[in-house]
Amino acid sequence: MKASTRTGACPLCKRDGQVLQNSHYHPAAVYRVLREETKANPNPLKLTKRGVLQDSLQVTDYLLCWDCEQRFNKNGENWFLAHCWRRGEFRLASILDSATPQPTGPATQTLIYHAARILGPGLNALPYFAASMFWRASAHRWQGTKGIALGLYEEQFRRYLMGEAQFPSGCALLVYVPPNEPLLAGLVLSPYGGRREQYHLWKLPVLGVTFHLLVGTQTPPALRARCFVRGQGNPIHRTDLAEKCTMDDLKLMFGKYPRLLQGPKGHAS
Repeated sequence: MKASTRTGACPLCKRDGQVLQNSHYHPAAVYRVLREETKANPNPLKLTKRGVLQDSLQVTDYLLCWDCEQRFNKNGENWFLAHCWRRGEFRLASILDSATPQPTGPATQTLIYHAARILGPGLNALPYFAASMFWRASAHRWQGTKGIALGLYEEQFRRYLMGEAQFPSGCALLVYVPPNEPLLAGLVLSPYGGRREQYHLWKLPVLGVTFHLLVGTQTPPALRARCFVRGQGNPIHRTDLAEKCTMDDLKLMFGKYPRLLQGPKGHAS
């Protein structure tokens, strides 16, 4: 059983002797948004190494100090959670609905919106939130999750999250929002992915928004140009292709590991 308090070094600010908070892997508000109180089991579906679970347990561990918890809240989570998909409301999608997309080729299935013109504070909050989630998945091994590996970029992301450096130049962040009701918004997924031929691709679908983090200097220039942080106009991609990609990933995963579908199903606590 975990102790009620724990002290140590905070991996984000690097200060030793801190009272470590029982930090959430996914923000606690994510679980609150996904609960359906009208159902017998109101808890969201989660995909873990044990299988598909539906319970009230949240992935936590003593990790960050109080100041760094507030840093994450103030710089990214608060804005994201106010604009992500919630039952009956999706403010980020509404902002895109009221804006004009940029001209694209006739064969494309994707509309591009320049966030620099329409997103205000979200221009900084959106990549900060995404970076905080990918960094958490790399910097700590959370119970029941596989995690990811950012390698030498892990420290660069830490410094970015601390406000000591720019978003890592060897990485690109792509942001996708579906044109219709999100299909996977009710499923809690952790960052996942792996190596492509010349770079790593890590994915995170969360509450209607899908983030793709491309890591490595050999990432193709055409993909780099679509980076939310450094791409022209800070592009947001309006398409259902990212969600379809995630569904294909899930089908492949369940095909290779069918036990995940047969895994323990929890009950509301």
